[in-house]
Amino acid sequence: MNNRGFTFIELIIYISILSLCIVMGFNIFSLEKRVNIERYARELIRDMHLYNEKSYINKINYNIHIADNGYKIETEEGSMIKEIKLPDNIYIYSNIKNNCISLEYNKVIINNGGSIEFKAKKGNQIAVITIIPTTGRITLKKE
Repeated sequence: MNNRGFTFIELIIYISILSLCIVMGFNIFSLEKRVNIERYARELIRDMHLYNEKSYINKINYNIHIADNGYKIETEEGSMIKEIKLPDNIYIYSNIKNNCISLEYNKVIINNGGSIEFKAKKGNQIAVITIIPTTGRITLKKE
C-alpha cells in the first residue's frame, strides 16, 4: 500500500500548531504597542525630573509645552532645548493649564498639577501621568 497523504491526526496537530503560532504573533504585536506608549510616557517623566533639577542647579526656568503630537522643552526666554514628536498612532491629551508645565528654579517642586494621557489611536492602550500640585509628585498609571 502506498501512503502519500497525511493522516487525520497529523493534520489536526499541524493546524493547531499553526493556529497557536498565529495567536502568539498577534499578542506580541499588541504588547509592542503598549510598550511603545509606556516608553514615551516614561521619557516625559524623566525629562520633567531632569529639567526640574537642572532649573534648580542652573537657576534657569524651563517650560514643557504639551501638544497633540508630542512635547517640547524650552527655556523661559523661548530657546528650544528638546522636541519629541510621537508616531502617528499615539497622541497626548493634557488637562494642565495652557498645556504648559513650568519648572521654576526658586521652587523645588513642579507647581502645575494635572494629568497627561498618552493614548493609542486604535485600541485601548493608555498611560496616564499625574502631577500632584502640592508635592510635585509624578505618578504613571498604565491601563
